Amino acid sequence: MRTEKFEIKDIYPNPSDGYFTFTFISLNGIEKNNLHVVIYNADGVSAFQKVYDNPVSYSQYTIKTGQLQNGIYNIFFSLNNEGIERQIEVLKQTSSVNSNNAG
Repeated sequence: MRTEKFEIKDIYPNPSDGYFTFTFISLNGIEKNNLHVVIYNADGVSAFQKVYDNPVSYSQYTIKTGQLQNGIYNIFFSLNNEGIERQIEVLKQTSSVNSNNAG
């Protein structure tokens, strides 16, 4: 019988323009293991990795996505050989350098 050990909630903003925040919830109370977060691009290549040591349940964590190009990414959260996958979109605002204000 498989029991879930954690949940990932509230991934926002989505789409993201430079960061996103998620809420980690441990279903076992105090968590004494590391939460691994890996972001994969559309080709399945790891674009970002981070490890959170002994994450606290019901805590929010923020990941900066400034180094990622615009596109759809899969995020894989793993803890104690259990994984959860979610999806985010990075959509950075571009400023127009050559704006024409002729009038």
